[in-house]
Amino acid sequence: MPDATVAGEVSEPQFAALVDAIAADPARRGQLAGLLREDHAIYAGRGTTAIARMRGWILLAMARAGVPDAALVFVLEELDSGTERRLRGSTSTGVEIHLGPAVAIFFFNDMDFGRPANCYLLEKAARRLDPFLPVIEKLAVDGASPLVATLTLNMLEVVPQPHHLSLLIKALAAWLDAYSVDRAFWVDQGIGRRGCILIDAIRKQEPAAILSQTNLRGALDHILAALVTLGVPEARRLELELAKL
Repeated sequence: MPDATVAGEVSEPQFAALVDAIAADPARRGQLAGLLREDHAIYAGRGTTAIARMRGWILLAMARAGVPDAALVFVLEELDSGTERRLRGSTSTGVEIHLGPAVAIFFFNDMDFGRPANCYLLEKAARRLDPFLPVIEKLAVDGASPLVATLTLNMLEVVPQPHHLSLLIKALAAWLDAYSVDRAFWVDQGIGRRGCILIDAIRKQEPAAILSQTNLRGALDHILAALVTLGVPEARRLELELAKL
């Protein structure tokens, strides 16, 4: 395996193998935090999309092996740098151009200019995201924006899971606070429809998941009522289904 610090000498498959080898060795696992740094020499000369894929592979390796404390601190510092504050409430495509690829990493999305963002996780990997959910929830809530909403839903739609319900409802509530009367956000961009379909998928899997979330049920009812007013037909259908529980 080539030296991981030499730019341009490591292909993406080689990098993935290197990351897996480090993650498998408890004595070396802490090195993953250093590899996450955007200014690491290994990323020199690579495109934004390639860097996003490579850093995403590191995050997946952390999820499989157990996230080193240093890595969590790094990720949280990245979020606290002001990214979420610059995103919140934005409708500017300029925000997506400058911050999109970096933000997409946290949601395991590929994002290249001229193409819609896409979550590259397969089902098996998507079921291993629990260590990252607190970080993802922080950005989804504090960084409310069309970009973050799209990335969040892309990720959650891979495998709708009952224990994601809390994150989803909190995110929808934050997005509603930021875009309370914005039909372009909820209807034209499909955020309302996609959110309702996700909640309904969880309802069908495990109705008790919604019944047990008594602290969130009020928030969910408020969200659905607002989406009905905004003209999201899936919200009314979901209201009727939840009324049967």
